[in-house]
Amino acid sequence: MDQRIFTLSNALVSNDLNEGVIEFAHQGPLLKLKNGSTNFVITGNVIFNILRKNSVIEEGKCFQNYLLEHEDQIDIITTKNSVFGYLAVEGGFQIKKVWDSYSVNTKAKVGPNNGEKFSSGEKIYIKKSKVKNFIKKKINYEKSLDKNIKIIKGTNFDYFSEEAKNKFFKEEFLVTNLSDRMGMRLEGPKLNNIVNTNIKSEGLVKGVVQVPADGNPIILFSDHGSIGGYPKIAVVITADHDKTAQL
Repeated sequence: MDQRIFTLSNALVSNDLNEGVIEFAHQGPLLKLKNGSTNFVITGNVIFNILRKNSVIEEGKCFQNYLLEHEDQIDIITTKNSVFGYLAVEGGFQIKKVWDSYSVNTKAKVGPNNGEKFSSGEKIYIKKSKVKNFIKKKINYEKSLDKNIKIIKGTNFDYFSEEAKNKFFKEEFLVTNLSDRMGMRLEGPKLNNIVNTNIKSEGLVKGVVQVPADGNPIILFSDHGSIGGYPKIAVVITADHDKTAQL
């Protein structure tokens, strides 16, 4: 969902930038390393602790790597003012690609792990079971972010009244609980369509903002469908997809 911090998680443990990682939303797992050692990093705005086997609790910091040893644990408590976080380990996890991808679509049951999320008590294997030369790395990520989200006009921009366009750009919308990996449903001032609330199905891209008949916008995300028939008022630019997903 957040391509930028996914890529950074792999870079910080010297992986191929497309290596598989664990993505979590809002709350992550409690994980214990049963054998060997591993170099890991967590990226995002995440609160987590490292529970050492000698009972020492170490407060973790995002965007810097740590050495985890036999019987140490990672307790990923919650994301903070964001949605998604990422856990990467040096060498990656032992998961098989499906259609040349490590991604999982749980609604379609497609991807590694039979298209399912990892469940409590499940064993997750890593490719590299021992770290020979641990090198500390970290970056200052948060201070590099621009908070604004930029858009361009959608293909059906002129379907909407001038009042609706002004509302879309100037008024506040709430992210609803109906949001998921397919899209983010917003709630706020209704956007009045003056032409047609349904159109012939057209191709869709990530970041497009559709407006169904109820007037509440939907921003499409990574698992969106390939076609759709709602008018499109705008498209979030590619560079700002990651920030949008974290709202």
